[in-house]
Amino acid sequence: MDVNITNYKQAVEACHQWEKSSVCLAQYYDRVLGVMAEEDRNTIGGEIQVNMVNSYGKSLRYGCSYIYQSMPRMLSIWLDFGTSLSEMEKDRDKTRGKPDEMTGMKTSLDKMTRIIDQLIEDLPPYMFLTAFSQLVSRICHPHPDVFKHLKTIIAYMLLVYPQQSLWMLMPVYKSSSMFRAKRCEDVLNDPIFRNTKNMKLLNDFTRLTEKLIELTEKPIGADVRNITVSTLVSSLPRLLKSPDFSDIMMPCQQFTVIQLPTDENRIIGHDPFPAKQVFIKEICDELTVLPSLQKPRRISFIGSDGNQYMMMCKAKDDLRKDFRFMEFNNVVNRYLRKDPESRQRGLYIRTYHVVPLNEECGIVEWVPKLVAYRNILIRLYKEAGIYTNNKQHLSDSHSAKREKFERFLLPKHPPVFDEWFRFTFPEPYAW
Repeated sequence: MDVNITNYKQAVEACHQWEKSSVCLAQYYDRVLGVMAEEDRNTIGGEIQVNMVNSYGKSLRYGCSYIYQSMPRMLSIWLDFGTSLSEMEKDRDKTRGKPDEMTGMKTSLDKMTRIIDQLIEDLPPYMFLTAFSQLVSRICHPHPDVFKHLKTIIAYMLLVYPQQSLWMLMPVYKSSSMFRAKRCEDVLNDPIFRNTKNMKLLNDFTRLTEKLIELTEKPIGADVRNITVSTLVSSLPRLLKSPDFSDIMMPCQQFTVIQLPTDENRIIGHDPFPAKQVFIKEICDELTVLPSLQKPRRISFIGSDGNQYMMMCKAKDDLRKDFRFMEFNNVVNRYLRKDPESRQRGLYIRTYHVVPLNEECGIVEWVPKLVAYRNILIRLYKEAGIYTNNKQHLSDSHSAKREKFERFLLPKHPPVFDEWFRFTFPEPYAW
């Protein structure tokens, strides 16, 4: 093991500005830690974890090719180690008679924290923004010193990228968990972010979020398909048209996805959001209620560029998972673009922006020319004369639903999706 570490270190020293060599060293440390007994990882393995944080941090100074491996893993090591120390400090029975282990863990955590602090000063802010969701998800961190530095990082992101960061922070700010909301308030009151201009922006973000939540959750009659925004939330159009309302960025993918530098020599000074920002200026009064169980509503914002941007408001649905899934898909697209064969074939995942407003509702960027899978199947079944409405089974028990599904519904609904493919794409290469 020592020989391997020595070889990795020699590789780092030979090419000390090579991102990959530091990543490989950190990953080897990670494998070494993985074979250790679990009870030894935070004590005997404390220094190994410090070396991992240091190596991942060093790699980030020299490039972004491995940032989606290095940044999340580095932060996870630091945050998880702080959680373990906090749990040990609370459980005095386990730590009684082990003062050296506690002292060693505190020393290791201090070293990690100093490395993170130095990286905040040295790295461009957009690098930490790639892990903003991860940072926000740990906002209830139990260790006070770790939370103090975590708060500083989030506040710094809010200062540098207020529009993108506030959209991601709003679901925490409007959370039903009082502790999460309080922690979020502590972040927003940090002196790094708190000034008159930012407080005005925060206040307007909050008011807009509250109105959108109200619009999303407002009860609508069962047979209503078209209604006006002013009928449901009359104050929302007035809010957006008020002359002193802040410029709030349109929550669309083109303004929120981070563009990383392709040239390693241009990491400093790189603009991660090259597209000119478009701000919400007003909302169209027409609202369409979509025919599905949760009755999502389609609305349209008018941007500062004069264009309409359609969104879908979804209630009774936790969109935080959808948001993280879209983040994952964007990472996959980045690797597809890097691979020569997939790039030549034009492979990519069609993504869209998701904005959770709280734990139970949010808005989703509308994908133009989208055809819903359910609508395709219903049309094909109707054309074949085999469509049946199964709403009469909704009140049945779970076991009864399953029996009817397997015995009656499945035989009546054979696979037909291949017909849509043959009709839509007569040439197989077209899709």
